[in-house]
Amino acid sequence: MDGVKRELFWYNTFADSQRGFCGNSGSSVAAQHDGDAELVGVTMMSLDDRSGLVPERQSFRSNAVA
Repeated sequence: MDGVKRELFWYNTFADSQRGFCGNSGSSVAAQHDGDAELVGVTMMSLDDRSGLVPERQSFRSNAVA
């Protein structure tokens, strides 16, 4: 990437939650639930360096790539 920080575009994907999409590529990179506005889930694949990180939760785990 070119090093430029871009704002996420948030869209309500369900009545009580939204997803954040990259302003450059349109990729889904984050999610937030209205019930806990201080918690934002970030997709690990959207991070440049995820070494040393261990997911606390995983959505759609049965569909995960090995």
